[in-house]
Amino acid sequence: MTALIMASRNGCVKAVELLLDSEAYDINDLSVNVALILASLSGHTDVVKSLLRVFSIGNTADEVILVLGVLPLNVKSSRH
Repeated sequence: MTALIMASRNGCVKAVELLLDSEAYDINDLSVNVALILASLSGHTDVVKSLLRVFSIGNTADEVILVLGVLPLNVKSSRH
């Protein structure tokens, strides 16, 4: 289990952003996909937004959708 996956699962947005800023991950990195799924299932909206930023860099919307496929984005709204 990578540091990115652990931070995402636990909702540690600062750690996730620090890891993503290190540029060690890209759209083809499986750990980003796993981290995104775990964060979305756990309702960590801010983490999901940070992870989605990786998918949008240098990729068209169609490419992002293709990579995400059937990702279950069960993210709870942060608005009340």
